[in-house]
Amino acid sequence: MEWITILIILILAVYSFIAAYKNTGFTSAMPADINFPFWSGITISAIDPMKIPFWFLWSSFLLGKKILIPESSFYNYYTAGIGVGSLLGFIIFIYGGDYFISSIKSNQYIIKG
Repeated sequence: MEWITILIILILAVYSFIAAYKNTGFTSAMPADINFPFWSGITISAIDPMKIPFWFLWSSFLLGKKILIPESSFYNYYTAGIGVGSLLGFIIFIYGGDYFISSIKSNQYIIKG
């Protein structure tokens, strides 16, 4: 996983240097043209391996502290809470990222110096 991360960061760095050299602007520096950002986000979220140890640790912690009671109804509420909380977090991330990207696009002259 570390090698894949290093490769992705290097690819993004090369694209950034190429865009800076060509002075093409922010939108053309993106390595891929994403037509369906919702499904791309779902796919990236589904293959994220860090969720498994994160929720295992939280669940075992809550079970150990007797906050999460091992009954099916509590598991259902817990899972629904995880889903609603994740959805709200994604919505904040989506709209915050959209605001951030639009402000970068509208103020490129400041970044270029």
